Amino acid sequence: MDRKYILFISILVSFFSCKSMEQSFDDYKGKIITIGFGGGFTGEYKEYSLLENGDMFLYNTTSKKRTYLGKVEKNVAEQMFENSKMLNLPKYRLNKPGNMNKYIKFRINQVENKILWSKSEDINSDLNTFYKVFLNNVKKYK
Repeated sequence: MDRKYILFISILVSFFSCKSMEQSFDDYKGKIITIGFGGGFTGEYKEYSLLENGDMFLYNTTSKKRTYLGKVEKNVAEQMFENSKMLNLPKYRLNKPGNMNKYIKFRINQVENKILWSKSEDINSDLNTFYKVFLNNVKKYK
């Protein structure tokens, strides 16, 4: 088989597989936990989203680019969703923005809740622990 043909097929397959991952996020109907941080002078935010099926995505608000990072182990994804439920985070209310912000968003059945804070003293320790554990799990995919 001609090398050019193989190269063309490889590029074509990789293009469509990336596009389908982006579409899978946009069309996803299950639960999603998103952890974000940013603000300041640039106004840039980075968001890490965990889908209930274990897919992990990174979104950069400046480039408006969503990147598929990989699949989280099933037990880790289940534990993150279970922890959020036990802490009642999908219904938790907090909106205290500042210069540099952190947030947790939950999307369940197309209903979204966003918990936003700027200073660590604005939140309870359980929320802070959840945030840190989530980001600690994301480090494997950076």
